[in-house]
Amino acid sequence: MVKKRGRRAGEHIGEQRATMNFKPASSRVELIDELFEEATAQNLTNVRIAAALNVTSVSVSRWKHGASNPDFYNVDRMAQLLGYKLVKEKV
Repeated sequence: MVKKRGRRAGEHIGEQRATMNFKPASSRVELIDELFEEATAQNLTNVRIAAALNVTSVSVSRWKHGASNPDFYNVDRMAQLLGYKLVKEKV
């Protein structure tokens, strides 16, 4: 589950950002895809994401195109960069 920072407890992205159709990601790949969609919406380039995460832009490009996947630490940092906080919830 991804929750936007600054929201009241219990308010999730899917409830607040209908234009993005954000819902709980059922897989890591879906989560990464959603984060890259948000990065595009915020006009963040691979170079800017890479600089913020202290990785190469080639790595970010590989994540974006599915050639490899970032570790959880980088997924969490990317979410924070975009203004989100990853939240683990039991369903």
